[in-house]
Amino acid sequence: MPQSLVLNPRNNSISGTFSETGEFYFTMQVIDATGAEDTENYSIVVVDELVMSTPLWLTPSRFPSAICHTSYPKQNKIDITGGMPPYTVALCETSDLLPQSMFLSSDSNDGTIYIEGMPSIPGSYSFSICVNSRDGQYTSKSFLLDVVDPLVITTQRLYDGIISKSYHMKLEAEGGYGAYRWMWNLNASEGLKLNAETGEITGEPVNQLYKTVMISAVDADGHTAHTYLYLDINPEIEIKENSLPKAQKGKFYSENIPISGGFPPYTFSCNCPEGLSISRVTGIIQGIPAENESTTVPISVNDSRFPYDPNAFTKDLIIKISDNVIIKMSGNLPPVLQNKPIEPVNLVAIGDAPPYTWEVISGHMPQGITINEQNQLEGTPEFNGNYSFSLAVHAAQSTDKKDFSMFVYQPLKITTSVIKEPRIDTDYFQEFSTSGGYGEKYWHYIGFLPEGLIFDPTTGTIRGIAKKIYSAYEFFLEVIDADGNTAQKPFTMEVLGKPVEITNHSIFNGYLGIAYSASIYASWGTPEYTWKIINGFLPDGLQLNTTGPANPVIIEGNPTREDTYHFTVQVMDKSSGINTAQKEFTIQIKEISNITIFNSYLKDAQLNSDENAEYSDNIVVMNGTSPYVFDIVKGKLPAGLNLNADTGEIKGIVTPESQTEELTIRVKEKDHPEHVFEKEFLLLVVKSLAIKTQGIHATKQFRPYEDEFKAEDGISPYWWSISEGHLPAGLTLNPTTGKITGKPFQCGDFPLTLKVRDSAKVPTVLTRSLSNFKVVCEDMASIISILNVLSGFDEKSDLYDENALLGNKVHLHDAILRLRSVGEF
Repeated sequence: MPQSLVLNPRNNSISGTFSETGEFYFTMQVIDATGAEDTENYSIVVVDELVMSTPLWLTPSRFPSAICHTSYPKQNKIDITGGMPPYTVALCETSDLLPQSMFLSSDSNDGTIYIEGMPSIPGSYSFSICVNSRDGQYTSKSFLLDVVDPLVITTQRLYDGIISKSYHMKLEAEGGYGAYRWMWNLNASEGLKLNAETGEITGEPVNQLYKTVMISAVDADGHTAHTYLYLDINPEIEIKENSLPKAQKGKFYSENIPISGGFPPYTFSCNCPEGLSISRVTGIIQGIPAENESTTVPISVNDSRFPYDPNAFTKDLIIKISDNVIIKMSGNLPPVLQNKPIEPVNLVAIGDAPPYTWEVISGHMPQGITINEQNQLEGTPEFNGNYSFSLAVHAAQSTDKKDFSMFVYQPLKITTSVIKEPRIDTDYFQEFSTSGGYGEKYWHYIGFLPEGLIFDPTTGTIRGIAKKIYSAYEFFLEVIDADGNTAQKPFTMEVLGKPVEITNHSIFNGYLGIAYSASIYASWGTPEYTWKIINGFLPDGLQLNTTGPANPVIIEGNPTREDTYHFTVQVMDKSSGINTAQKEFTIQIKEISNITIFNSYLKDAQLNSDENAEYSDNIVVMNGTSPYVFDIVKGKLPAGLNLNADTGEIKGIVTPESQTEELTIRVKEKDHPEHVFEKEFLLLVVKSLAIKTQGIHATKQFRPYEDEFKAEDGISPYWWSISEGHLPAGLTLNPTTGKITGKPFQCGDFPLTLKVRDSAKVPTVLTRSLSNFKVVCEDMASIISILNVLSGFDEKSDLYDENALLGNKVHLHDAILRLRSVGEF
């Protein structure tokens, strides 16, 4: 027997408290006063209490929310421990239903319960799961599951920003569960900051920028949404010049308004002099000046900044109109490529009398560029950069001068050398960079692109979510600038498995001087995992067990100082690339309070039919100092019941309208309120157990027999037995199903008292006296025939089969004994 059990030979009882689990075999012997003895072999199976528990990263009674029309992840599970498998798992009879299209699944042997399916209707669903083990234990627990719409970022466009001007906008999302956390991939050095809690973008932009920004929103349950938006930052709109190029009276004039900054396209207007007008769209002033004089022209321009700013930029520009020589060409010369001969640029002037003579009067042209005898710029620029210089043209009677600029750019190159490897089912963003070239770039992707990824030719980015794992493959990128220059470069990409992830949402707190052990789990990536603390400190006395690759990693030790500790744990897998995950945790170490609630459960409230029923139970406190204060900190009692704040008594009357409730009760010492303890309870409201069976039908001796006792309400499963009387030899009662089966060897009348016990925390036991169970005796001819079969006698040959006789010796002996109990032969 188990060591903790004791046999009392005087009253034939075994008693004690089980201290270990296992299966124990032993033999019992009984000796009567005459010295006659008998022995029988027995076994006792001792198991732990049946418990349902959820992983550390799940809230004990709440599952992470499910997304409408999306399969629910199977890692959100309930573990069954204790009891004896296999287990029977189902929604409790009093439970509400699971969300539509969702169901329970379980492995009856390994004790794992999953919620699976693809919900279709949003809402908050509460339900209870009941578990029965083979040894008759029963447990139940209530859970909450929210079904929500998919998380979607609803912001369609980022505001345009002005360098050094205050920027403010708020990102918006809908769906998901709880509050959102926001992230993006913009460097803080750009002067803008994203508030992770509110989704507000604030700051003052520092640099001109046109960039694709990946924005992510994560809800309270870890559901993630991503979007890619353009961020456009420019200098404020400005007309840098104070005057327009000169015009000649009576000659056709056409010039652009020199705009910089802002956000094209622009809208122009002006109060132009007679003979001239401005294009609203292009900003070109053109026409034939009618007067030979200088005039001031007020120019207004609006850009297309988002959101729209109705305030126009206005500046007065001077146009000089005369008959003198005028340089009739733009001061912005075409961009040219370093170390490549330029196409000759004609220097153009009109008015006065040719020939014209040109010279550089200030600044420097690019080294290698000169003015030839045909009044052209020619040569090969040797160095890149922006060059500003002034040219003068001399005619017979007059001279004009103008400022010029020439941009010499370097050869176009793709500067990105190594790209990030995408991971399956994970958001991916890769931006490619260039140097040199001129103006806007356009990209071209040459080769295979994994399923789920897309290439944006306008921004040179690959983004998306890879759907499959791919081994390394090669592709080419080609970039073309505004001047028609091209550059190509090969790259290699491999789609890897999912990134490593720390799955705990939190770890529990500890107490001074009490041994502490908490596990942190990782998933995905490529096991084995390596762990370390990268920020903050563990509580004094605790350490991270890093003796080798592990999952989970254990934080253990004996806390020595009371405080709240924040630290960040990093895990790295063994894949070829750097694949890490980090998560911040908090552990609070408190002085231990010995106060505790002794109750492991609250009694079930049982209703008789549809009648009201009185209820009473007490919260029992141990290891504390009275007086105490009791209260409910979470959940509530069933309708009609109240908790006495001074005594801890739960009392009242439950009605048919009362419902099962989950609640957390707190007790604290009145004189030392810091000594506090909380405990979760489930108070079931159920109908009282009732026996449905009214009688038992008769049968005949030696005939196969089956009948079933039935009960209803209470807490299933039920346990059946015969408390008075006994069944005829040959019939047995299954204690878990209530079925009677077998072939009765005895005949006669058998008075029986039936007993049934339910599985409530305080079980209900009922008995019912049944009318005599009647077994009709078989006639003698039938009995002799049965004995002949058992003894091996062949009626046709009048011979005995020796083997049959030997093989049925025991059965024949048993049959004779049973027949003697019926009558004489």
